[in-house]
Amino acid sequence: MRFQYPILTGWSATGFSLTEVVLTIVIISVLAGLAVPGIMTSANNSKRLSVTKQTISLIGDAFNEKLESNAIDLTRGFQQFVNVGNGGGLPYNRYITTGTAITVDPPPNPVVWTNVTFTPGGANNEQIIRLKNGGVLILDTDLTFGSTANGAVPILFDPDGEAHGDTNSVELWLYSDGRLRTARTMLTSTTTEDAGTPFTSNPSTTADPAWLVL
Repeated sequence: MRFQYPILTGWSATGFSLTEVVLTIVIISVLAGLAVPGIMTSANNSKRLSVTKQTISLIGDAFNEKLESNAIDLTRGFQQFVNVGNGGGLPYNRYITTGTAITVDPPPNPVVWTNVTFTPGGANNEQIIRLKNGGVLILDTDLTFGSTANGAVPILFDPDGEAHGDTNSVELWLYSDGRLRTARTMLTSTTTEDAGTPFTSNPSTTADPAWLVL
């Protein structure tokens, strides 16, 4: 038996025209161009937040390690938690005591760290720690805890480790009892001492980068 297929009428197989294809590609390209920068910014901010949280944890561990082995020296600052001699303390690549100047990004509205260029071992006794997570810690060895209840030392942290022309650094405040706060959450009337002279710093509500959510 032979089967006969009916012939379809009123139907034709047509595809997309070249104009429609080009227009679709253009629309997709525009949408991608709008979305990619936002995705990149979100990814960079997530990385900054992760590195900052990790660094805060490292600082806390170094503080506790020092506290277990010896009392905190209130006449010194953050440098007492970095054991340069045998590589103890913070896991870092280099603790830079002298060398060429380094430039990092500032915090959005800093309480203390208004400079962006620092010279290790220079007139301001600035020291730099390059961490293995890519971040950079900057401290002033003239600044000490002092003896007041809210005595603390400020530390500048750039999670990117270099200047990008933005305001993504974080100003951290380490208190003599181990509390670690940012410039936005620091305690009112926080006192730090510079060469034995105390001065008071207060929080700034706009001092932290927008991505910093702890």
